[in-house]
Amino acid sequence: MHCSVCGQEHLRDALELTFRLPDDAASLLSQGQNERVHANEDLCAIDGKRFFLRAVLPLSVEAWTSAYNIGLWVELEHPAF
Repeated sequence: MHCSVCGQEHLRDALELTFRLPDDAASLLSQGQNERVHANEDLCAIDGKRFFLRAVLPLSVEAWTSAYNIGLWVELEHPAF
């Protein structure tokens, strides 16, 4: 995909947003509170009380033939987790 600003080609994967962890979990880890966060690439639990699932939100972009995807985290109640 060619950038309309700089004219260079950028890989589409580099343009799609993704977040490694939910913000609250990332904040705890940056404070050195590693024992409070249990996570892998798709699931995250904080203190065994807050639960998150990684999801992908596809958005339509007029000029693209396929969706623009944003990787995000959804907080769930424990039974759904």
